[in-house]
Amino acid sequence: MKTFIADKEHSEKKIFDKWNGLFPTDKTYRKVITYSKDFQIVSPPKAISGDKEPFLICIKNGYQGSDFKEIKRTLASIDDTTNMRANCSGPVDKQKLEMEYGWKEGRDYKLHTPNSFFTKNEKTGEWNENPQGQDMHSLLLGYQRDEVTGDIDLSEWAKENHDRWENLQTLSSINETAFQKGCPEKYKAQKSFCEKHIKESHRMGIYTGLSPNQYQEEETKQMSFHIDKEDAKFGFTSMCVFRVGKYQGGYLVFPRWEVAIDAEDGDIILANSSQLHGVTPIIGHGTRLSCVAYCDDGLATMGG
Repeated sequence: MKTFIADKEHSEKKIFDKWNGLFPTDKTYRKVITYSKDFQIVSPPKAISGDKEPFLICIKNGYQGSDFKEIKRTLASIDDTTNMRANCSGPVDKQKLEMEYGWKEGRDYKLHTPNSFFTKNEKTGEWNENPQGQDMHSLLLGYQRDEVTGDIDLSEWAKENHDRWENLQTLSSINETAFQKGCPEKYKAQKSFCEKHIKESHRMGIYTGLSPNQYQEEETKQMSFHIDKEDAKFGFTSMCVFRVGKYQGGYLVFPRWEVAIDAEDGDIILANSSQLHGVTPIIGHGTRLSCVAYCDDGLATMGG
């Protein structure tokens, strides 16, 4: 496997404080990496031990044949949006809210954080309790725990779109195989945890959920810097990427190491999702499709 060594490694806290919630710019990376065979990117050698820790591994052509076509077709068909991913949707664009909805700050909404806001209930005139972010093509599907009852159940989208959800189970299996190949030790730990603590009926192998995303120049064209809290226990997560048509950009960026990755059609990326990451703007008329497979340790109900 080809190894690329990052030139820089900044303080995790300083990078988080500086860039969390903001969109990537060309100031957040110095190098864009793409390669024709499997590769890994490692941090610079530690001064004392000399250890070089990989923070990203790319399995090339992870999707092939009929699976490649079917998963790509299924992901392209998911055009739903959500306003519940404020950590990924970037700073609130007040001008866009006014142009698209006629909303004015203070009258129709008020900021909760730089990336989220409260809307006003038209009937009561009171502010709604739950903050929201800007709409984006990024869903959280799979098994989830109800915040009120504590019950674990399949997401409504998965229930209402049975055939497409069944197709996505193949994605879970292929990503798991890539995880085992690229990160055998981390895979072993996650598999062991899942089998000991999460009911088989609440997961798909080593994953409990999937997050399909679509990027297009006219709509959701980028994703702000964030960490994946759903996968925080294990750090590494897996993501497949597909390309429709021609476009530029859409790089996955890790600002701590000033590195960006230009993923190709059918690649599977295994990355340290507990580190700040985001996606640069897509340019052109194509579409970047991706789907993250993660394990939410909050669904653990078995064992001690």
